[in-house]
Amino acid sequence: MKLHNELLIILIGILAFMIFGYYFQEQITYNSGLGWDGRDYFKIAQDFNSHNLPVARAPFVYRLGTSYLVSTFFSNNMMDGFKIINILASVLVIFAIWYFLYTYGTNYLLRLLLVLSYLSYWQSPLRLSYFYPVHSDPIGVLFLFINLIISFKYYNTYKKQYLYWLILTSFIGVFFREITLIPSIALIISSIKYLSKYKINYDKLTLIPLAIGLLAIAITHIIAQANDSYHFINSAIGWIYRKSTIMYLHSILLSVGPIILICLYYYKESIEILKNDKFLSSFLVLILFVSYAGGSDTERLIMWGAPAIYVIIAKLISNHKEITKNKLLMVVLFISQMLVNRVFMPTPDYNYTAKSVFPILTPLASNFRLLDLWAIHADSRFILISAIQYFLLSILVIILIKYTKKL
Repeated sequence: MKLHNELLIILIGILAFMIFGYYFQEQITYNSGLGWDGRDYFKIAQDFNSHNLPVARAPFVYRLGTSYLVSTFFSNNMMDGFKIINILASVLVIFAIWYFLYTYGTNYLLRLLLVLSYLSYWQSPLRLSYFYPVHSDPIGVLFLFINLIISFKYYNTYKKQYLYWLILTSFIGVFFREITLIPSIALIISSIKYLSKYKINYDKLTLIPLAIGLLAIAITHIIAQANDSYHFINSAIGWIYRKSTIMYLHSILLSVGPIILICLYYYKESIEILKNDKFLSSFLVLILFVSYAGGSDTERLIMWGAPAIYVIIAKLISNHKEITKNKLLMVVLFISQMLVNRVFMPTPDYNYTAKSVFPILTPLASNFRLLDLWAIHADSRFILISAIQYFLLSILVIILIKYTKKL
């Protein structure tokens, strides 16, 4: 397929979900449409609009970028401003993840399907921006993926031009979200070479983007003031204690979807791919840690690592093309992936009276308890049913892959 046709299909997919979001996805009404974290981002925008230094809860108060843009360009209607800016950024996120997969040399059809899967996921930046517009994810994730691309290019070429770009994007990106420094940290880790048991060597230039990013974090702490006692280390320890391994594995299935089962079946090969690609493995390990320790929305945080996860999936399928010839396996994966992503199913509003419904991997209803979409917040009875269904689906997929190998 020609490159422009591939991009055209992605653009059509983006337009389809933008139309769906506009006509069918209602905005959350909780806290007057601000949701939970959104009240802090909106407060920051109001502070900027009033020419005051921002005061809000940490860590949200230090994510100044999106709120500043909204206060600057949409001072008369900041709610719409958040939605417009985040939707525009979300579109760029889609093309950023496509470009990363393209840079890795993945098969065009696999690349296309994986990007469309990311786009259709109910918590993808684009779909989430219609439901929960007042948040900082889209531009933060955009800079995360941009920094990932630039870091990858520097890691493979060591051309100084990529380092200069990474210094700039690391500095700017931090004003939107701290996660934009993850690729810079991965770049440092992947450059380490063990010369002996007690001696290591690494590319000292890779320290510069991280140092500049930390400087930007210091600046945000000078500009903004937290009105609570939040500390990342205390919060991380708390989340690590609360989340069980089973819950985390369930969250991976709820976010990446059943396609991750291919990595489970070929786990030895998956490990080998990561061993042979220090940069990719470093990035993925950091994302897994952040998604485990970084907060309650585990599924959304896991998808920050989608580019790396998709590369592994694409490589495994390319190495085992025979599995694509098993029509039953492809149908099972396709339908279950659509269900998990909640393709063209609106996200329900949050209210106290909504009841849990029996899930088929996900609740197949238009009105149900919103928190049942997250493993950590869901009703324990119904999330257990979902976990059992995923377990049975995993067995079915593994059996079908085994059967394919015998053909």
